[in-house]
Amino acid sequence: MTDEPKGEAGEAGETGEAASARAKPRATRTHHASGSTDAKESTQAKDAKDATAAPAPARGVRRQSTEENGDLPAVIDRPRVDSVEADHVELHGSSVGSAKAGSIAVQRGAIGAAQADNVLVDMGAIGGARATRIEITRGALGGAVAGEVQVHQGYIQTVVARDVTIEQGGARTIVANHVTLGRRSGALVVIARSVDGEGTALLDWRGALAIGAALAFVAALLRRRRSTED
Repeated sequence: MTDEPKGEAGEAGETGEAASARAKPRATRTHHASGSTDAKESTQAKDAKDATAAPAPARGVRRQSTEENGDLPAVIDRPRVDSVEADHVELHGSSVGSAKAGSIAVQRGAIGAAQADNVLVDMGAIGGARATRIEITRGALGGAVAGEVQVHQGYIQTVVARDVTIEQGGARTIVANHVTLGRRSGALVVIARSVDGEGTALLDWRGALAIGAALAFVAALLRRRRSTED
C-alpha cells in the first residue's frame, strides 16, 4: 500500500519534467522568431533607406568629385547617351542628345542641344546651344543664342548674341551688337551695330535691308499682277 503513492508521485515527477522539457524548445523557437522579426525589420529599414537615396546616373555617365567646390561632374565615356543633367558635363569622344549643366566641355564629341552658362568645344560639334558664353575651337556650331561667342578655326551657321568674335573661321548668319571678324575670317550675312576686324562680310545689315526691300517690292508686284489677272 505504501509503494503505490510513491509510484504515483514518481510518475507525477516524471510527467512534470517531461512537460518542462517540452516547454523549453517552445521558448527557444519563440526566441528565434523574435530574432527573425528583428532581422526582417532591419532589412526593411535598409530597403527604405536605399529607396530614398539619389538615383544612379545613366549608363555611361560617371560621377567624379572635385576638390575645388565639391560639385559632381558627369564624365561621358560611352559612344552615345540620350540626355544628361549635372553641375558640369565633360564629353570625351562621345555624343549626347541633350545636355543641361552649369558648364559643358566637349572634346572630340557632339551634343544635339546644350543649355549651360559656359560651353567649351574643342574638335567637336553642337547642333544648338543656349548659353552665356560659347567658345568653339576647331569645331562647328549649328545655331546659338548667347551673350558671347568666340570661334577659333571653326564654323557657325546661325548665331544671335551680344558679342561675336571669329578668328580664322566662318559663319553664315550673325545677328549681334558687336562683331569682330579676324584674319582669314568671313561671314555671309552680318546684322550688327558695329563690325570690325580684317575679315569680310559678304552682306552687312545695310545690304541685307536693301535686298530685303527689293525682294518685298518684287513680291508685291507679283501679287498685284496675279490679282489683276484674276
